[in-house]
Amino acid sequence: MRNQRRLVVCLVTLAGGAAVHHAAPVTAQGDRAARHHVSLPPQYGATVASTVIFAQASYIAATGDFLESVAIARRDHAAAAEREIHNARLWVSTYFEIKEMNRAYRLKMNPPILEKLETRQKQIDRRIRDNTDLVLRGDPTDELNKMLRELAGVTTAYQLLDGAQSLADSAIDQKLAPGDAHHVRLTDGGRQGGKTLIFRADAADVQETHWPRALRRHEFDEAREGFERERDSVVRHLGQKGDLSPEAEERLMAATDRLCDAFNVAFPRKGKGLSPHDFYNVYLPGKQFLVSLAGQVDRLIESNDARVFDGSYRFEGDSVVDLVNHLARYGLQFAPPEPGGEGTYRKLFFAVRNVYMNVVPEGSRRSGR
Repeated sequence: MRNQRRLVVCLVTLAGGAAVHHAAPVTAQGDRAARHHVSLPPQYGATVASTVIFAQASYIAATGDFLESVAIARRDHAAAAEREIHNARLWVSTYFEIKEMNRAYRLKMNPPILEKLETRQKQIDRRIRDNTDLVLRGDPTDELNKMLRELAGVTTAYQLLDGAQSLADSAIDQKLAPGDAHHVRLTDGGRQGGKTLIFRADAADVQETHWPRALRRHEFDEAREGFERERDSVVRHLGQKGDLSPEAEERLMAATDRLCDAFNVAFPRKGKGLSPHDFYNVYLPGKQFLVSLAGQVDRLIESNDARVFDGSYRFEGDSVVDLVNHLARYGLQFAPPEPGGEGTYRKLFFAVRNVYMNVVPEGSRRSGR
């Protein structure tokens, strides 16, 4: 009996000492501090009772270590699972954020075609309003057509066209000098494949051809006269009957091809071997003229529009407002000037700009047109 009481006292003492020893280094649940195990006192001398006591104490300490290890493992597994879920969500959000950033940078570097056009039209409008010196450094045709589109689109322009409130001979109108209309070239606006008809405003004669220096040489006389002969025949036929026969079309295209062949024979391939002066002032303008001429021939054949030949497109007014009226009525546009007409285009730009600035309020300008 005495031995049993001593055993219970020792177990209680050991358990209490172990509990105190183990409770001392308690840390927060989220900490990863080093674990402290129960340290049993050394056993000096062994008896049956002391051995039983030490074994039971070691069992109790091992059980505590096991339970603590299981609890920590469950906690770590739960934290790891939570972190995996968080990382998965982070990966998905990061993936789409990167795609969105990539899309935004691509749009910034290569915006849609409509935004490009709007930006270009805004730049043209800024040049017209605030940077006229930049316009006059080059060809003002784009700016003239921009103002023409705006004038033909706003309500005040419709009033101008309908005659409800005529701006002709008003303070913002300007008279054209004699001969100015002869230097103004117009086009029907054909764009597909560079095919377009170009004619002078005061004549509207598609038969008129201003040959460049390269094609005025004597070796081109036969090919040049043959082209003019076939073209005049086609124009007369189209003006009389309103339609072209396949044979007439073939003859005109063949005359155009003979002219191009003669040019290629007279000049080296791609202008090789020519001096810089001959290349830029003779060969290149001649080649560009032939490309434009071929487009005009195709447009002439495809259009079959009698108005091109009956004088309907001829401008007979004497002021800038009359000219804008004329172009808007027939859907015509300004064509680039020929050499010698640059001064007329500079005057025309300022005259049309004066109407544009007064008729089209700044707040209503549709820069995206």
